[in-house]
Amino acid sequence: MTDRVTPDVALFVFNRDRACQAPYMGASYHDCFSPDGLEHVKAEPRMSRRAPSCPCALVVLCAGHREPGMRQGAVWCTARENRAALRDYLTSFGYGDHHDGHAAEIMARVAA
Repeated sequence: MTDRVTPDVALFVFNRDRACQAPYMGASYHDCFSPDGLEHVKAEPRMSRRAPSCPCALVVLCAGHREPGMRQGAVWCTARENRAALRDYLTSFGYGDHHDGHAAEIMARVAA
């Protein structure tokens, strides 16, 4: 079973973040290039399971700071300290731990 990002969740995260968040976490603006996309961020670094497709685990990063940037010689989003910065960023929203129905709860809370 796949856990795809729904259009409503994607729109919510793009509206929340507005642009690539890496430069706000110490990365260079010079490494940013389009297109922006969603990066799944696990609450704890573990192999084999992707983070849920929920605002509590998604952040906007440009291609230069996601896996496509590997063609440029580095992948910003996979460095340990950068993953920790992404987790801290998501924690700052106070969404709490992920559970079934969490995305709908987050979006309803913000809409209210």
